[in-house]
Amino acid sequence: MKALDWPDSVPPFGVAPKVVQEPVSMDIGPSSGDSKVEKTVTVAASDDDKGKDIPVFISSDDVISPDEISADASIDLSMLSTADLKPLAMPILVDGISGRIASEMEKRLGLPLIPLGGASAAASNVDLKAEPKPGSAIGAALAWGDVRIGGIGTLTAKSKDGRFIAFGHPMAGQGAVAFPLTEATILQVIPSIRDSFKLGYQGPIIGIITQDRPEAIAGHLGRLAPAISYTVRFNDVDNKRQYVKRFQTAADSFSGPVTGTLGMLGLIDDLWARKGQGTAMLKYRFSGGNLVNGWERRNIFFSEKDLVKTLLEEFDNLSNLFALNQFQEIRPFGVDLDVEITSDARVVFIEKIDIPDKKDFYSPGDKVNIDVTLRPWRKRAMVKRITLTVPKNAVGFSEIVVRGGGIEEPDQAAIANGLRSITNLKDLLKELSVSETNNQIFAEISGPEIKDKNKDKNKEKEISKDSGKDKNDGGKEDKAKDGKSKEKGKDKDKDKKDDMSIEDMMDSRLLSEIRDEDLKENSLQIIDTNYYVEGLLRKFIKSSAVTVKLTRGRQRKRKRL
Repeated sequence: MKALDWPDSVPPFGVAPKVVQEPVSMDIGPSSGDSKVEKTVTVAASDDDKGKDIPVFISSDDVISPDEISADASIDLSMLSTADLKPLAMPILVDGISGRIASEMEKRLGLPLIPLGGASAAASNVDLKAEPKPGSAIGAALAWGDVRIGGIGTLTAKSKDGRFIAFGHPMAGQGAVAFPLTEATILQVIPSIRDSFKLGYQGPIIGIITQDRPEAIAGHLGRLAPAISYTVRFNDVDNKRQYVKRFQTAADSFSGPVTGTLGMLGLIDDLWARKGQGTAMLKYRFSGGNLVNGWERRNIFFSEKDLVKTLLEEFDNLSNLFALNQFQEIRPFGVDLDVEITSDARVVFIEKIDIPDKKDFYSPGDKVNIDVTLRPWRKRAMVKRITLTVPKNAVGFSEIVVRGGGIEEPDQAAIANGLRSITNLKDLLKELSVSETNNQIFAEISGPEIKDKNKDKNKEKEISKDSGKDKNDGGKEDKAKDGKSKEKGKDKDKDKKDDMSIEDMMDSRLLSEIRDEDLKENSLQIIDTNYYVEGLLRKFIKSSAVTVKLTRGRQRKRKRL
């Protein structure tokens, strides 16, 4: 009965409301039209606060009478007593994914998972008119479709309005939830010294589980639960086999990415049915509410030992970024993944870089031709010519780097140094889009640059203008002679201070801004390939024979992944 005494918290269907981007003052109280009203309740937050009246805001929409929750249920379920219920462990059955990915999922979810090892099932049907009887088998689903994750138990009781309680113990113990309720068939009860469990399979969806409490699970028959959708299009190049798999998970921002990410990876591992070297070409597409045009990413992975394992980090990062971003809930949410996989090593190596007709000195704006020799794995080498432009403020020795994507990838230094932050979902996706991929070749010229003298020129014009006025003043010029030496000394000191500022020492640009500028002036070129690119080579050119004061300019600290 206690499982029915909690208010439900089911995510609504439809597009999530947009979060207003403009910050609101924390000093402004709620307006008279706000649906929230201030009520005074007694809250014992600590020993010092016991008995004190602490004002809290309670939404009028959220106030639910306990009578509304359990009035009808008490008629049909009054004979039940929680004192007679014994909490039991809830083994979760997993089907459609490989055993080793199921083991990883068990660690992430913190639940005892039992892989069935059978073929992936077809999509779940829906039967919202089903009328299960107390004592019949039912299921609670975390994922359904071609990947099935969930537990099987017994329906304890139901009321006339369609509410029910079941299991007599929790499934995952997550409290207010939104899991599908399914019909189930029990094949056999598996005895165990530790915990016996029911072996079977789940059937059509017949309702929604809204409570997962220590005493039992509870919910409503005839209602649907919102979900996150996943589609995997798998192409095994070696064996010429293609599959399309679809599944859904509970629409939970925290557990959803775990079951979704490992569900996709488990499907790939199960369909490929091997562990070892190989190359995988992936194309992701994330779509849903508040993602008008969606978001796509293409990447290629290679491993000498375990290809599927190398995919896990990328899957985790992307799934968590969309599900747990701090700016905006994305609802409904869907992920499409195209996978082309082979045991061949689709790797290209940057073998050599040459600068034909190399000059002793290059002026800013000069074109530099670079011949890059690329060798695919155990195949004939090929030469690609890339033309870069010397940056307009380049001075001294400039570095020409040709490298594979992700090798010594620049950091988001402005964010790491506390100069900038990302403040909305649009900017987050923009910065994510410039994250390097393994199939890219980066060719760039970088190095020290001369300081921007525009400010100095403006100062010189102002000084010359003022000096002209002094010459016309005649007598004033004589009177100023005595103070000239002191003023000159002060001006020199002032020029030295103005010569460099904090902004000159630190770059506050985000990576997307830096890349846009570099691409615009052609000091950077990015080439997409159908290979996993390995290697990094450098050459140096002299940009100017004049020795001048240098600033940090383009030099950026880089990391090796």
